[in-house]
This record gives sequence, structure tokens and C-alpha cells, in this order.
Amino acid sequence: MNELTFQGFQGVKVALINKGKVLTILRDNVPNIPYPNMWDLAGGGRENEESPYETMRREVKEELDIDIPESNVVWVKYYESITKPGNKSVFMVANISDYQIENIKFGEEGQEYKIVTFREFLESKNVIEQLKNRLLEYINR
Repeated sequence: MNELTFQGFQGVKVALINKGKVLTILRDNVPNIPYPNMWDLAGGGRENEESPYETMRREVKEELDIDIPESNVVWVKYYESITKPGNKSVFMVANISDYQIENIKFGEEGQEYKIVTFREFLESKNVIEQLKNRLLEYINR
């Protein structure tokens, strides 16, 4: 998938999808981070010269201790960075299996994770608004 070779991006967020539901992570409730105590998607900042896929894979491994094969990525798009306007970020959608969900070992970032329907995610007042818009764009593609 040539979109996974994008350069010049700050970070990646990924909607991990299973049977019409999305995995979401409750951010830590500390004042020195963007969007404290809000529901987020897995992902984070790029390190060194990582590709978008490498960034996503590393972040998901750190946050959930599961591996996402590149073949599971079904959609990729550039957007303006949520936390660093004027910069680019990458939004991905990847399928995850029941087996992967059963083998999650939640990392040290965030308070908890849960799997919710698309509708619950999109209607929640405690989800980062830009991520709702990005997931909605994927759904309506």
C-alpha cells in the first residue's frame, strides 16, 4: 500500500475495527497533555524516520501489546495535525481480530480501553472531535 510511505508527518492515529466496533482508549487525566480524560484512538508521534505504518505498529504495540500486520490496514489518509496545526498527521483504519482483542495487555499510557459501536464513538461528547470526523469520513467513503 503506497500510502504507507508518506513522509513529512508528525504522528499517526488508528481506528482499530472489529465487527463494526472501534477500540478506544481513555487518555490519562493529567493537565499537561492534550485532551486529558477524553476517549482517543491508539497512536502517537513519529520517531526518527519511521513510516506511518511503522509509527502505528510501534504505538499499538506500546499501548496494547498487540501486533497489527500491514495487511490489516484498510484505509490511510493525511490530515492536519490535531495537536500541531500546520503539520500533517496520518489517520489509519485497521482490522483487528477477536484473538488480538483477547490478547491485549494494556500499557502504561491511558486509564482504560473499551470497544464501542461506531455510533457510540461518534455520539460521545467525550471523544476528540477531529477523530469522530475522521472515522465518519472513513465510514462514508
